[in-house]
Amino acid sequence: FCFKPCQLPDNSSSVLFHIAMMDLSPPADSIPSVKLEVHIALTKGRFLTMGFLLLALLVSLPALDALSLLGNVNYAFWGEALLPEGLLLVSALLIVCFFFSTE
Repeated sequence: FCFKPCQLPDNSSSVLFHIAMMDLSPPADSIPSVKLEVHIALTKGRFLTMGFLLLALLVSLPALDALSLLGNVNYAFWGEALLPEGLLLVSALLIVCFFFSTE
């Protein structure tokens, strides 16, 4: 690519047309071919640890909300304790099921 004055074609109405028609790609023999290989060491222990931490973070928000509902006087009077207790049970079972499914 060089910056030199050039003649625009008579049938073009803009400079953008001429710039778009220019071939700016480098020659094929000047592009080096590089093969990049990436290896990620994902062991069973690392998968179990990272999965457990991620699942614990995801489960912690509903579990904390369920604990908040159990401690709320208004909810204790009007609502059932079965819903937050069931949510806590399901949250704990999700973590246990993940542990046994990875083993």
